[in-house]
Amino acid sequence: MHFKPIAAGDRVINSPAGSSPRLFLDQNYNDAVAVDMEGAGFVSAAHKAAVPHLLVRGISDWADGTKQTTDGVGTQESAARNAALFLAEVIAQIAPNVPSGPKLPSAPVQPVDELIWHPLDRPVDVSWRKDLFSTGPHTNGPSLLEIHLVPVPSTVRVPAARMRQLASELVDMGRSRGFFTNLERVEVHDSAEMIAVTVTDPRGRSAGLAITRSGQRSAWEPLPNPGLTYVLDEEHTRERITVLLALLESVDGPATPSYAPAATIENTRLVTVERLSEVNPNSAGLRTSDAPIVAEPEEAVTAAVVASHGVQIAEELAARLIYSFRTPRRHR
Repeated sequence: MHFKPIAAGDRVINSPAGSSPRLFLDQNYNDAVAVDMEGAGFVSAAHKAAVPHLLVRGISDWADGTKQTTDGVGTQESAARNAALFLAEVIAQIAPNVPSGPKLPSAPVQPVDELIWHPLDRPVDVSWRKDLFSTGPHTNGPSLLEIHLVPVPSTVRVPAARMRQLASELVDMGRSRGFFTNLERVEVHDSAEMIAVTVTDPRGRSAGLAITRSGQRSAWEPLPNPGLTYVLDEEHTRERITVLLALLESVDGPATPSYAPAATIENTRLVTVERLSEVNPNSAGLRTSDAPIVAEPEEAVTAAVVASHGVQIAEELAARLIYSFRTPRRHR
């Protein structure tokens, strides 16, 4: 039994050493220990449907030009049997999910491939970054882009023991995804209600990931600062929100049916809306207001849609931030 990478493609590999397919695999996917055809399609479908999944494959030949011979002696049947036996053992270890109480009427099923914004009666309560860090150096400094996913409804609390585990997981995820560099010192901040991992350096970079016991997921990073001003470039902001949403969606937190996405930019006095390619680094426009630029969590989307439509959600949030910049609110 091996937990290792599998290369999946659109052809059967049955090529001896030195052949073009083998050279291609060796040069580009030399960490793979096996190849198959069906795995990529299965995993893609399961991911789009937001269904937890496990891929189990039995090895039937060496992919070295001898497939016909090995198939003839029954190795495919043996491989299938081995995979089935392993899967049966996995299933045996999973406790049955026995429902308790009367069965509730099922709600209409929304297609997972359709992005629908569901209006809420009022914006949900969100813990902004200034609420997570009420005092200290984390409340001042550069203009930061914040993204939050607030559970709707917020009915499940993260166990305290799980919160402690999440700290190291957030650090590892941030480094593996390039959100934190390997040279940055990551600080862990924990309390009864929140876990956050952050980096702050003297040059003004401030970034972090956080999860609250209510299941809210948050991420923040600085706006681009090519000179004297911080730039809200709609295209760049859309790209960064897409990245941050993917980070937050991958956090192994409590399951929730829907999220209300929210975004904000604090410390906005030196923020300008402009294309990064057209910014004059030696000039800066001073805003008459330092009010936050906010896209409130006024609508909800399903958790499955967050995973499959991050680009479209990011496009909407970026557009709302631009509108908020033009008509800032006095208080929040």
